[in-house]
Amino acid sequence: MAHFELMILTKAAEGRRDELAHWYDTVHIPDHLRVPGYVSAKRFEVDRLDGPAESLNWDFMTVYDLETDDPSAVIAEARRRLGTDEMPVSAALDMTMTLALLATPVGP
Repeated sequence: MAHFELMILTKAAEGRRDELAHWYDTVHIPDHLRVPGYVSAKRFEVDRLDGPAESLNWDFMTVYDLETDDPSAVIAEARRRLGTDEMPVSAALDMTMTLALLATPVGP
């Protein structure tokens, strides 16, 4: 099995940052860890240090560790569950601001 990192950058709806943090920690991350291939997760607060003024400014980054030979299938299964009873979405999440990045290790 290969190891991948899935990084998700998210922004809370206006005035709902604490609510979004609570949902991530108590609902969303545990829901993801029930998807086969997701083995661990950690949520971080994000502070932008530099970059173009027009670049996006996220509240959180969640890093999921994936163990799989087919990360596309694992991510597709999580996306299939998203917004269902298996993986409800919080109204505190501004979905228009979400960015997902898959990182594949290179080198030793």
